[in-house]
Amino acid sequence: MFVHLAVLGFYAVMALTFLCRLLPVWSTQIPGGLQDTRFLLWNDWWFRYAIDRLHENPFHTPMLFHPFGTSLVLTDSPLWNSLVTYAAQHWGAGLIASANLSFILSWILMGFFTYLLAWELTERCAPAVVAGLFVMTHSFTLACTMQN
Repeated sequence: MFVHLAVLGFYAVMALTFLCRLLPVWSTQIPGGLQDTRFLLWNDWWFRYAIDRLHENPFHTPMLFHPFGTSLVLTDSPLWNSLVTYAAQHWGAGLIASANLSFILSWILMGFFTYLLAWELTERCAPAVVAGLFVMTHSFTLACTMQN
């Protein structure tokens, strides 16, 4: 168990090291391009606004396709992301800071869960750590990260 926690800490340090340029602008800027980023920020804002202010279903909005509204169930914004940003905003973080928290947690957990899968298959620590690090820093993952 201690080994797994140490590996989780290792992935956290790796993510923070890689994203060290984000830390000084934590609450004012988000990583990536502007393609899906604005949409994801709007979804995070709407999720909290619908629950806290309107006391309505956050998976339907009257703000799009007025006057009928539209369902947000099939959008590509994951529920995990909305729940993390909702909790962070509820505890006092701003919208952008909570989106950055979700971004970093997703990265850390991506590496850690890959490690756990590789550990389950090999029962060896070093290859499992390398597998998690590979998935975390793979060029496709980085390209997708920086575009969204």
